[in-house]
Amino acid sequence: MNLSKNHINKEGGKILAEVLAKNNTIESLDLSGHLLGVSGTKAIAIALKTNTKLRNLSLYSNVVDVDGAWALKETLVVNDTLQFLDVGSNRLWDKGIMEIAEGILGNKTCALKGIGLRFNFISEDGADKFFS
Repeated sequence: MNLSKNHINKEGGKILAEVLAKNNTIESLDLSGHLLGVSGTKAIAIALKTNTKLRNLSLYSNVVDVDGAWALKETLVVNDTLQFLDVGSNRLWDKGIMEIAEGILGNKTCALKGIGLRFNFISEDGADKFFS
């Protein structure tokens, strides 16, 4: 389902999260180019803790920031169906990508095979830490 650039803000993200929590059909969701912000991202992250159908999620350019990355970490620790996550262009910095790395490493059954990190503020040192 492609919902990119439809002006979904944090409140819309919370409503969408309610649907995702009960979803049993949508396998791919593109939410790129919105203003979900931290609270909208947190709501979606919480929904993905119980969602067992979604395989691909794009949160590209949503002002996720480090606190949103922390919420995604909490999800990645328990979600074993998500295979691709795009969090590019979200002001994650090194701390944000390390939160995501901790989520991946904290889940022995993590299904994640790909991650989009482009256009964040990741230093060379941060990239080295993420990939090690």
